[in-house]
Amino acid sequence: RDLFPSSEKDTEEVIERCLHVMRKKGAIIVDPITPLKPERYREKEQMALQYEFKAGLNAYLETLQAAAGKGGDSKDEIGFIRNIDDLVEFNRKNRDKVMP
Repeated sequence: RDLFPSSEKDTEEVIERCLHVMRKKGAIIVDPITPLKPERYREKEQMALQYEFKAGLNAYLETLQAAAGKGGDSKDEIGFIRNIDDLVEFNRKNRDKVMP
């Protein structure tokens, strides 16, 4: 409930009905809970997301190269983008065309 605070009576009724159904089905409900404060995990989560994004984007760009049958030395407009560093370089060189 603390995660989805509401002053709406209808919302509280829906939550109560859901909790009732879950209890009937055998769920053990811990209510209320005290969620962690976002500040406690935000910094580490942000760091993890940045690394995951870079690794995921690099892996995706490699699949595009493989699918296009491009070798690692292709230097056409898009063909040289093999990783995030190449993407940044492309955006810098073509900022007038590709950046808002």
